[in-house]
Amino acid sequence: MAYEEDRLGFLLGLRERYGAIVAFDDRTTIVNDVDLAHEVLTNRQRAFAILGNFRSERVTVRQAGAAAEALTALGPGLRRTAVTHLGPQTSRLIEQAFPRTTTNAAMALDPLPRLEDVLTRVTYGHYFGDDWSTVQPVVGRLLARLAAVFGSPFALPSFLPTPSRLRIRFAYRAARAVIDPLIETRRRTPEADDYVAQVVRRQQLAHATPDRLADLVIGSMLAAHRIPAIGVAWALLELAHRPGLQEDLLAESLERPQAPGSLSPLALAVILEALRLHPPTWILNRTVTEATVLGGYELAPGHRLIISPYVIHRDPAVFENPSAFDVDRWQHRSAMRGFLGFGRGLHLCPGQHLGLATMTSALSAIIRNWHLEPDPTSRSPLSEDPRSSLVPVRPAVRFSARHSR
Repeated sequence: MAYEEDRLGFLLGLRERYGAIVAFDDRTTIVNDVDLAHEVLTNRQRAFAILGNFRSERVTVRQAGAAAEALTALGPGLRRTAVTHLGPQTSRLIEQAFPRTTTNAAMALDPLPRLEDVLTRVTYGHYFGDDWSTVQPVVGRLLARLAAVFGSPFALPSFLPTPSRLRIRFAYRAARAVIDPLIETRRRTPEADDYVAQVVRRQQLAHATPDRLADLVIGSMLAAHRIPAIGVAWALLELAHRPGLQEDLLAESLERPQAPGSLSPLALAVILEALRLHPPTWILNRTVTEATVLGGYELAPGHRLIISPYVIHRDPAVFENPSAFDVDRWQHRSAMRGFLGFGRGLHLCPGQHLGLATMTSALSAIIRNWHLEPDPTSRSPLSEDPRSSLVPVRPAVRFSARHSR
């Protein structure tokens, strides 16, 4: 039970004691080496696959391959040039979500719920246009049901009708009841131009079943629902301890107009460093689909591989002084070699550009309007909860309105 008592510490300890590749049990191996991780994640022969869907149900190798192919249909409408218009909208909604008090008094609050509300609203608006408000609550409810199972060490297999699994099924059906008609409307409306309309018209999805289309859209939205908000929340918590860096961000935001298609360099570096030190998706799973050799070890089909971006991001052989929050490391392109915050290979997050565009815009908007300090009532260091996504524990920040901009 040592793993359940301290999942992150346990995995870090395994790397420190045993090195690049560690046998967890007879059918599970932990990959701690960045090059071996790349070998697994970027394998083009699909010797390593994700044999599960977002509902934590087992899928076949063939189904997994089809799902990976379908992901390519998500790409065009999520490219950097397709999402830059979301920056101003994000900034405006952030200013509304974090209102100034009439007295300009400082306020301590948990930024995560407000960030989640804004960033999901922007993302879902990109996906479904004016229909975003009908989609946001049902996907959020499904995510909450899923998190209750993913975060539990006592969760039973998905085929057993436990109360938790039944709640997932009901939430999934509720989401489909809302999303299926919206997808069908876009199929039959040539003038529809939101992101989902573009997806359903992609050639590789011309013969996709309603189930495949709905799962592709829902899975993509689940990934975008909370992860960006967690990333910005971690960035704010780190910045609260670094007033000088806040002033640098403020200067960049005010003095450097953001060119279309570009991201503010320092804001981007802060977000990347927050995602490196506190990766929301802190663990990746793959299953061996054919007999293969990895790191000199023979692996049979069915063998499970675990890769932790949290562990690899803290490897001193990959990142110098890895425990430090150091935005300067992102001045060097080589830093991206060890960064697994968006995955790699076939399952590289298709929404990474959308996420970075909204995260950097949200961060810059907050810094333009507020000065951040640690919550004086919290005496504990930054703590991480890895039960599902890596979220901060009691993430209160003290916001003080800036008097001039």
